[in-house]
Formats: sequence, C-alpha cells, structure tokens
Amino acid sequence: MAAATGGVSLGVTVAGSALAASTGYVVESIVAGREATIEGIVNSAAGGATGSMAGAILDKAVGMVSETIAQTIENAKTPSPYSNISDNTNIGAGKNFTTKQKQNILQANSNRNNGVVKSDSSGKILTKPVKTQAGVTPSQDEWQIDHIIPKSKGGTNSYSNAQVLSRQENRLKWDN
Repeated sequence: MAAATGGVSLGVTVAGSALAASTGYVVESIVAGREATIEGIVNSAAGGATGSMAGAILDKAVGMVSETIAQTIENAKTPSPYSNISDNTNIGAGKNFTTKQKQNILQANSNRNNGVVKSDSSGKILTKPVKTQAGVTPSQDEWQIDHIIPKSKGGTNSYSNAQVLSRQENRLKWDN
C-alpha cells in the first residue's frame, strides 16, 4: 500500500510540476508579448516533469545514504571491549577474524570475567562450541566471535570491531 501511495504522490507531484512549468511558459509568453506555441508548452511541461522526477529520485537516494550513515554511526558508538588489543597489519573490510585473533578475544573475555566466557551483550555465561554434527542441534549458548559492524556493511576484522555473543544473540542480530 505504501508503494502505491508513494507512486500516486510522485505522479501528482510530476503532473503538478508539468502543469506549473507549462503555465509559467504561457504566462511568460503573454507578458513578453510573444505567442505561446504548442511546442513551447510541451517542452516546458516535459522539463517540469523531468525535474520533478529527478528531484524525487535524488530525495530517495539521499534518504537511503542517510540511513546507511546513521546505522554506521550507531554501530560505531558500540565500543568493543577488545579495542585495547593491538591489531596486526592484515586488517581489512570484509575479512574474517583469524584463529589467533579469536584466541586473544576469548582470553581477554575470560580474564575480564573471572575465568569464564560471557556474552559482551547480555553478560550470560557461554559454552565452548562443539564441532557440528549431522542431526545434532548446537547449543544456543555457545560463544561466537561477531563483527559489530557486519562484514557485508564494510566491517573489518579489527579487534575494535569484535564482540563475543551467544549463537542465539548472533542469529537475532542477523535479522536487523
């Protein structure tokens, strides 16, 4: 329903812009003492409609970019408890955490939580992941190392972009 309403709104805006442009042309011609031509009216209407559509497209694009920037800023506000660990030189967007990075993150988490691994989001005690087996459902409380800003949105494998979550918390995050 929203798409239909948006389409009608854009249609009304385009038609209004076309009418305004052609009316402006006719009035300008009369004031200037010139004869308004059909070609001039058509060209003015087309220009008004084109400008209106271009404006609507730009408004939509700016809105989409603004949403992405706002989400990135919100994600960046979530500090990683692992930002104090020095990154190596192989950091980049879209990369997985290395085995060594995961070990360092889990060690730092365990040190901070009196020898147990806890979720950085909920504080819940987590369990060590078990190797995947056919027909066995993994525990929802097993730990996973997560990218705060997802790899798909340009998140890096830097310690400052890491958090420990339960399997369940990580899956719920996918839906956002």
